Amino acid sequence: QKGKYTKAYAFANADACGTNENVIFCTAGEFAELFPLTEAKLWAGESCSPRLSSSEKHRRIMGYTLAACRNTASTRSEQRCRALWNQPRRLRDTFLKRAPPSNTKVKKEDVLFSGYVGRALSERHWVEEWVVVTDILVAFYHPDSKRPSYRIQLKGILGAKELQDR
Repeated sequence: QKGKYTKAYAFANADACGTNENVIFCTAGEFAELFPLTEAKLWAGESCSPRLSSSEKHRRIMGYTLAACRNTASTRSEQRCRALWNQPRRLRDTFLKRAPPSNTKVKKEDVLFSGYVGRALSERHWVEEWVVVTDILVAFYHPDSKRPSYRIQLKGILGAKELQDR
């Protein structure tokens, strides 16, 4: 955890499609409390590039562990998977639902829209940020920062759409 920010990993449950319980957010520590990671860490050490970021390495270790657990027919494996899906929804319930930050430096009259968004840094890495849209640009802010972490002019945006639930 950095400041008020918690690094969480999202897990999608294909077995729960069509329900509100198909995605959960979990920290690496919470995951490690439920699953033994020894085998997965050995696998990652042998098969993953040493240039991987620590976040990507954790993600792969957790993915390997969860896949192995789901493919193991044992009562203990089922209990671990169930415990993961039945854990408290603390992170999911707060994602994109914080109070607005008060320290962004934008004139209120220039703002067309503002709110929390999940911005993709890559296909698998998303960050929760405060977005401010003006008639000139879109600025993304870390909730604890006065300066934008990323800006793009509106004329540089070719298209945008809302993600649909599957």
